[in-house]
Amino acid sequence: MELQPFSDKERMETLRRELTDPRVYLYSCYDLGGVDGTDDWMFALNGYGAKHEFLGLSINRSPMGVIEPAAKIFFTVQVGETVHRTWDNLQFHAAYADRLEAGSYYWRDPKAGFSFELLMVKPGCARIQFTIHNHHTASMPVSVCAAFLQPDLTALTGSGELFIEVKAGQILFAPETEFSATAAAGGKAEFVAWLAAGNCDEKNRVAIDNARKTDMDEFRARQYELSHPRALTDFPTGDDREFALKVYNDLRANLINYGDSFFSAPNRVTHKGQWLWDTCFHVLPWSLFKPEIAETLIENLFQMQEESGFIPICYSHAVGSVNYATQPPLITFALSRIAASSGLQQRLYPKLEKFYFWLEQNRKLPGGLYGWKTGGESGMDNSPRFDDLPGEATTEKNLDYTGRVMPPQTAHIDLSCMMALFCEDMAEIAAQSGMTGEAELWLGRNAELKNKINSFLFDDESGFYFDREENGKWHKIKTVASFWALTAGVAEEKQARALVSHLMNPEEFFTPFPVPSVALDEKCFCYNYWRGPVWVNTCYAVVDGLRRYGFAEEANAISDRVIAGIKRDWEHSGHLWEIYDPLGGFAENMEKKRWGARENATQFAGWTATVLNLMMK
Repeated sequence: MELQPFSDKERMETLRRELTDPRVYLYSCYDLGGVDGTDDWMFALNGYGAKHEFLGLSINRSPMGVIEPAAKIFFTVQVGETVHRTWDNLQFHAAYADRLEAGSYYWRDPKAGFSFELLMVKPGCARIQFTIHNHHTASMPVSVCAAFLQPDLTALTGSGELFIEVKAGQILFAPETEFSATAAAGGKAEFVAWLAAGNCDEKNRVAIDNARKTDMDEFRARQYELSHPRALTDFPTGDDREFALKVYNDLRANLINYGDSFFSAPNRVTHKGQWLWDTCFHVLPWSLFKPEIAETLIENLFQMQEESGFIPICYSHAVGSVNYATQPPLITFALSRIAASSGLQQRLYPKLEKFYFWLEQNRKLPGGLYGWKTGGESGMDNSPRFDDLPGEATTEKNLDYTGRVMPPQTAHIDLSCMMALFCEDMAEIAAQSGMTGEAELWLGRNAELKNKINSFLFDDESGFYFDREENGKWHKIKTVASFWALTAGVAEEKQARALVSHLMNPEEFFTPFPVPSVALDEKCFCYNYWRGPVWVNTCYAVVDGLRRYGFAEEANAISDRVIAGIKRDWEHSGHLWEIYDPLGGFAENMEKKRWGARENATQFAGWTATVLNLMMK
């Protein structure tokens, strides 16, 4: 099966209209870190600038988990005798998380050009600039209808056809220039206004007053520096650099401030929180651009750590710490792959040690292996590994195992391997810190656990690792979880080769877009979340494991297909997605647990951005 180009142009255009394209969307962040999740605003051109859409802006508020339409502003521009109400032949010149530039050489009149600049100068406060370019040999009158939104959110003053529709929230529109002017022959006319979105009118006024003090030339230079890191030159070709630039700016948009610090959200809208294992992958692409950000993201995870050593699954502004469970313990995995400074490793060593011993006390089984508490704790929320648990039959309506408690005495292959990797990494940190005795203890734990995994969780008949109850009952579902035996260095040579034979089989895991979360030949394979779709974080881990064992050709074959699939879907939709179609179809058709089709999260520039790390191998 080969990846085929999309051919249904009409459907593509329909989907473009339905999706929020991040290439034409402006977020509240005007610098690294954005703003907190409780007062987060997003601006876009009406219709995302599509031809024949009304001129103006759409404004949405984005608290945790939803997008709330707040307002729409409609403009009418008169150039000479011609009135323009829609975008026409608009070309985007720059589209980043805090800067949008677009223009059209002509508006039906081939000698009347138009450009539009939207800058997020302060969080939630944007500067709007219209410029009409006169290519005629005579001067030309131009006007843009203007209005002012009063504090009661309903009264409008001004003239012409401009109006603001407010559905929720507080919007302040403040013109800075007169909205009528004459463009000289060969010259231009510029119109400037400020727009602030916040939770009160006075706050908006202060934001605009402060933003107006900004030197715009300096701001543009600073913005360009932020959105074009020098590390982009590490990507070898122009196309790769352009793609990396887009991904990097989505990463920037997903940084969320809280207090004096910040975290990286999986995406800014529906997942506005700090998840444990997500962050451990988010730092990998950040390390390519700003290693100091990567280190800070890891260190900030420990702000959630409790005195017992427990680290909760998530923190969000809406609910604080979500502590019903932890998540895959991959902090040392992340530390070792971002070449963290020895100072950071030494600071975190005692905190990591506390986390390890909490896991040993609370997740270790009598036989010495490890098991998850819930499906959500594993990160693989609805994996068929957890189907048909006692008293809870699997049906189409209950494919969400986030809080489902695992039966006792079940050893899980991924957690057991992750704990072996934890020991290996701790041994390395201890050795680098001169703690030779501690390093030997960690290596001893690692060796003991690897032996238990290989003797109890590897099935010789099928040549694959599976979950298994301590009474001997197997849970034989081939999933991506088993390849942690490669990433963690658990598999012996014979077992590694057996795993690779499954991994490179096109009827199992080597699909047009590899690696599916469930093998293609499993009866339970489908397009629902962890029951078949591709997750880029586990693709990265698989490739990492292949390289560890010297399977470079296989690693390149998988990473090449993953990179091609993500780029192809980006060109179609403008998004990085949470999950992808292993057979190469549209990512937006993937399903999510009990919510069904078209619930795939967009702008998922967290662990999906590890595609950049795959490109750098």
